[in-house]
Amino acid sequence: MEYYSLRPTSPLFAECPNGVEAPAFQRVNTDYRIGVYKSWTAAAMHGWVVDPSTVQTAAIAVETVRYSSVAAFVLFVYEWLLLLDDEVMLIHSSPWSLVKVAYLVCRYYPMLDYPFVLWAWVADHTTSTCQHIIRPLYISLFPLQVSAQGQRKFTLVILSIAYGALMVLVLWFICIGFDPTASHLFVGNTGCYGDDPYSVAAHGRSIRTGLVFLFMCTLDIGVIFLVLWHAYKARSLQGQLGRIFVYQSVVYFALVCSINLLTAAFYLAPNEALNGYGFPFALILSDAFACRMILHLRRQASPTESVQLEEQSRVVREAFQQQRTITDILSV
Repeated sequence: MEYYSLRPTSPLFAECPNGVEAPAFQRVNTDYRIGVYKSWTAAAMHGWVVDPSTVQTAAIAVETVRYSSVAAFVLFVYEWLLLLDDEVMLIHSSPWSLVKVAYLVCRYYPMLDYPFVLWAWVADHTTSTCQHIIRPLYISLFPLQVSAQGQRKFTLVILSIAYGALMVLVLWFICIGFDPTASHLFVGNTGCYGDDPYSVAAHGRSIRTGLVFLFMCTLDIGVIFLVLWHAYKARSLQGQLGRIFVYQSVVYFALVCSINLLTAAFYLAPNEALNGYGFPFALILSDAFACRMILHLRRQASPTESVQLEEQSRVVREAFQQQRTITDILSV
């Protein structure tokens, strides 16, 4: 087999038979990957020999994205229903504030946007349909839940610069830089999935997308250290609410960091069938973690009547237990 390539604007994986003469083709190394113009269709592939393993990889990648996206959304909705009573009591009944706005955006923007995402990824579409919706699809996933709060201007500036750089990377490399994949050439009408065609054609993996998620992971680690440093400087660990805030922040940012790191590893791996595993979870679970953290802090700062009664009962039980212990000691 001889291997050829066009300047890629979307990825295609196939093999050309020996002796193919096409002036537009450029010889490349013995890599089976070929990048073709996105205007190419299955008819243009007539007479080409397609690598069966590539067809299998495309089919696995499609199923992976579909199952992962549905699973992530079901998990998000289940978590919302699980905490709905707390949300009504602690969020909807409270006055308007930046925290309330952040919670509502993190909670309900994914629920409004994700049905469109599921329609694009799970339903079968033609190539022309995907060409029209691929940009709006990934722009709709652009993270809106970016906030930086702090009592120190230095912390605010650092977080603002870091999140600003992240927004630029996501907007350029994912929202704008994605082109439809060539899955339609192998599995027929399918979902509309985007990827970075240049990295895939040149390196056999989504390098730029993986680096974006790696930057997200690095940012999460930096936020963890900033939270610990700010808590130490402000002596937040001396109060119960401060300790809870630090603990929740570290735990949730560590979870988000792990998801982003795993997603980056999948995109940087040579097996493209793994690309869809982490992407939906990285998009939606960070919102779920943020909402859970806000509810937990609100519950600790403004305990409900049942929580207060439970705390009072615990104090009474501990007092009776101590009295019983003292009585036993005196009786001996």
